[in-house]
Amino acid sequence: MRNCSPSRFEDVWLRVYRKSHYCLVSAFFANACRSSVSLVATALLSSSVAAQEPAGNTMQPGAVFRDCADCPEMVVIPSGEFTMGDIHAWRGARAGPPRAVRVGAFAAGRFEVTVSEYAAFVRETGHDDDGGCWVDVSEDGSWEHRTGASWNNTGFGQANDHPAVCVSWNDAKAYVQWLNDKTPGSSYRLLTEAEWEYAARAQTKADYWWGDTPSRNYANYGMETCCQGAASGADLWVSTSPVGRFPANPFGLHDMHGNAYEWVEDCYRKGYGGAPSDGSALTTAGCPQRVRRGGTWYAIPGYMTSFHRASAKASERNFYGGFRVTRTL
Repeated sequence: MRNCSPSRFEDVWLRVYRKSHYCLVSAFFANACRSSVSLVATALLSSSVAAQEPAGNTMQPGAVFRDCADCPEMVVIPSGEFTMGDIHAWRGARAGPPRAVRVGAFAAGRFEVTVSEYAAFVRETGHDDDGGCWVDVSEDGSWEHRTGASWNNTGFGQANDHPAVCVSWNDAKAYVQWLNDKTPGSSYRLLTEAEWEYAARAQTKADYWWGDTPSRNYANYGMETCCQGAASGADLWVSTSPVGRFPANPFGLHDMHGNAYEWVEDCYRKGYGGAPSDGSALTTAGCPQRVRRGGTWYAIPGYMTSFHRASAKASERNFYGGFRVTRTL
């Protein structure tokens, strides 16, 4: 080989690989005259690529991604252990007794499923949105089931970036099946109740991720007494607000408190007796009620704590009920 001297190669290669490849380069140059230039270059390139590739293909906590144009934006949530339930004082049998739960890593919707995202699902599948929706006809908690009400006719103004409401648990399950059909190999689903609370708390221990006092600087919720929407301070919306208008919690999730109730996978049972401790859902055959979490624009602030639990029939639609999705990693 012509001009095959270690010094010549060092001038070129050590400029690029001095820090991460010095030992490797030196070894190659010691025998450079007995090797081909192509062999040296190939070895160095392979070493460089290996150093830049992450260990495995697992997405890191906090990573944001979207699997398709119409898919919700997702955030990777790290695995961890937390105390589930009302950890300060057991204020009712629904949210106790507090218990330790271990949750594996998963991806959660950065926002609640929006009107535009739900519209894409209905447009592509022809999903039946007949059957009406429960609405408050007098702003005093007097309910009426209106046959003409639906996710695109809620009785109050909504833009495409508002959370889709008047959505039943059955509707939400059909939506995640549509996502799975659009993205082969993915596993979209509803969050389990444990995953939801873990994601809402985001490694905090207060009633809300920002502290123990409700604040309209962080969430859209109703009046102090049931039941009516309210606008005050940073909360400019009497009904639903556009998703993401309030700060994200430490996991990067918006609107985990307030705006719209969120369906989860679990069957409702009063208290946590016999509930799984591995983050999986509590399911029973013929489940009469499903769990909803997170509070709503229409309800008192106490209903949007990290531990508060609500329930409804899987077929029920009302004008404050929406959902958020998760994806198994």
